[in-house]
Amino acid sequence: MQTRVLFQTLSILFFSFAAAADTLQVPGEYGTIQAAIDAAVAGDVVEIADGTYAGVGNRDLDFLGKAITVRGASGDPDLCIIDCEQVGRGFLFQSGEGPGSVLADLTIRHGAAVRGAGVYCEGVSPTFINCVISSSAATTDGGGVYCVNNASPRLANCDITDNTAGGDGGGVYCAAGSPEMESCYLSHNSAGSDGGGLYCTEASEPTLSGCLFTDNAGASGGGVSSLESRPALLACRFYRNRAASGHGGSFACFGGSATLTDCRLEDGYAAGSGGGASCELGSLTLIDCWIRYNSALNSGCGGGGAFCAEGELTLIDCWVRENAACRGGGVMVSNQGNTIIIDGYLNSNTATAGGAIACSNGSSATVANVTISSNDATGGSGGGLYCADDSSAFLLNSYIAFNDASVDGGAMQFETASSGTIINCTFRHNDALGGGGAVFCSSSSIEVVNSILWDDSPQEVALDGGTASITYSDVQGGWAGAGNIDADPNFDSYHTGSPCIDAGDNLAVPPDTFDLDGDGDVMEPVPIDRNGNARFFDDPLTDDTGNGASPIVDMGSREYSGPCVGDLDGNGTTNSSDLGILLAAYERTDSGDLDGDGDTDQADLGILLADYNCGY
Repeated sequence: MQTRVLFQTLSILFFSFAAAADTLQVPGEYGTIQAAIDAAVAGDVVEIADGTYAGVGNRDLDFLGKAITVRGASGDPDLCIIDCEQVGRGFLFQSGEGPGSVLADLTIRHGAAVRGAGVYCEGVSPTFINCVISSSAATTDGGGVYCVNNASPRLANCDITDNTAGGDGGGVYCAAGSPEMESCYLSHNSAGSDGGGLYCTEASEPTLSGCLFTDNAGASGGGVSSLESRPALLACRFYRNRAASGHGGSFACFGGSATLTDCRLEDGYAAGSGGGASCELGSLTLIDCWIRYNSALNSGCGGGGAFCAEGELTLIDCWVRENAACRGGGVMVSNQGNTIIIDGYLNSNTATAGGAIACSNGSSATVANVTISSNDATGGSGGGLYCADDSSAFLLNSYIAFNDASVDGGAMQFETASSGTIINCTFRHNDALGGGGAVFCSSSSIEVVNSILWDDSPQEVALDGGTASITYSDVQGGWAGAGNIDADPNFDSYHTGSPCIDAGDNLAVPPDTFDLDGDGDVMEPVPIDRNGNARFFDDPLTDDTGNGASPIVDMGSREYSGPCVGDLDGNGTTNSSDLGILLAAYERTDSGDLDGDGDTDQADLGILLADYNCGY
């Protein structure tokens, strides 16, 4: 345990100051742990010497509702062990115990029970600190810990490992409760049904922070499975969890709602869909998460990173990369589901169809301020996005580049009565072996406005019984439509004379429904570009060729916002090259002078760093 030493120190300090409390010694004064508990009164401490305790009186232990502390004497749970010998459980809490009933610094192992083989909690809220609950087996639910009827225990720095449940919750089972788990380690737990690490149901509201889930397995939700509940996870890590026959390698949500913030879901596997996470008939929100190396490769399955069906999946500021699936290597949404992806990256994902995103069976995807790059549809279509079977996709302020498809639609494929709306997006260097390097549309329809489609192969847009309305866009090779141009957008020097500046249609910029700038105004036209710069900026050196009153929106995912003040090499950007020039001139010459005072000093360095990444 990474933080065990800290908790040992804190627990020793805390308990040493317990006022007017007796310390009952086991085995010095009492022959069994239960005998000491029976004799204790509120505020007392039952201190257990290092050793292994087994047999009657040392298993099936009951606090009897007392606000007492039972702890290992040394503070090291590896040295103080309660061995249930597979004939009972460790502890039973069912008499109204609250946070003052504390279990600390010991190991419970080899428990066996119908449910709650390690610890059973019913309608109580005890505290567990620095404990190990391991190698216990429940016939039905809760191999390690079982919580029901508003049980809300707090577990801090606990290891819950190698436990099994014939039903749900190999590590922890929670029904109609709100357990708190802090810095806990759940590893190698398994469930015959769902929730290898943790299972919650019946409107439970567990909160987890800083927890680590590794190598857990269940039918669905190898790490965590939530049924009609509302779990909230912060800064948790998932590695190598498996959904053996269903969905959600690391996390599965069925109904209810779940929120994961600053979490990592890596190396997950699902025999069904959602190698990293899945959501069905509920809502799952991931904020500032890292979803990587997950897979859902079985035929007909999808969403290597995340999957949603008949629910809503929201990803905000997430990085979804290097996942793999049959469909939707990064994300798949199906069966009237909906996904919203804002301010993130989907890159280097692979699938037969929809390298980054796949939509099917009447589903929808909304993508805003996202980079979709270097994804592959290996053996199929839609390197970046695949949309089929009466589904729809809406893309705004997004950069779609370097995606590949073995068949059609290097960046995007729309087919079988699907539709796409694409506003202020940039397509670049996408390739398809068939047709439509940027977009292929088959028996479907797309609307493209204020966008750049350039350097895609074999051509920008290809139709096969579909329709495409493209206006106020820069399309290589040309396309009939109001405001369209066919001119090099000057990607490498976008600030100097790009024909895409002030050339879009102001009326096509949609309302800021998702409040991308965070000002609370969802009715204003989207006010920022992909980089967070002002979406409406007038370049006085460029003629207004677009539609609307000045300032006129640019074509593409980013808006020209004036020259980069830190651009020392004159390429229109402020980057490491400019930093190198300034550092070489620092306190030597004026070649890095940005404030006009005739020398290169700390003030100039501050100006450059504040402007760093300008132009990207």
